[in-house]
Amino acid sequence: MVKRIIILIIIILLFAFLEVNFPRFLRLLGVTPNLLLISVVFFNLYFKQKNAILFTGFCGAIKDVFSIIRFGTNVVSFTICGFTVNKIKTSIDHDDRIYQVLIVFLISLLNSFIFYLLNLFSMNPPFFKSLFFIMLPEALYTAIISPIIFQLLKLCALKYSV
Repeated sequence: MVKRIIILIIIILLFAFLEVNFPRFLRLLGVTPNLLLISVVFFNLYFKQKNAILFTGFCGAIKDVFSIIRFGTNVVSFTICGFTVNKIKTSIDHDDRIYQVLIVFLISLLNSFIFYLLNLFSMNPPFFKSLFFIMLPEALYTAIISPIIFQLLKLCALKYSV
């Protein structure tokens, strides 16, 4: 059990490292995919709610450590997204890749919107500029690469299931 948790923590730390050091030539319209958010969606789709929320909080805390915004913003945003995924996972077939991509896209938009609201009083661009030049491209890029990340996490989760 401890070995399984350590493997997943290492994967989360690896994703955080990749997000921070994402190569410039792989950026799409100046944005990078949100690998930790894909992990949050995966954990909340496939793990028990208690374990999923613990991993969700850990992902948010790790992202907060590596970001320059107020600490706790990503924890709150990821937790809301995690609870949302937990609520909708019973009404959909979460093993279907099209649904997975759609869920990741919608949760990424929700995450960006929550993040925008939590940072409303800081230096944010106008909402529609942020929507079309940051939120939508990031959600699209995150959704496009999500099947690869889901497959990797699925292999680890099956081998080291929590």
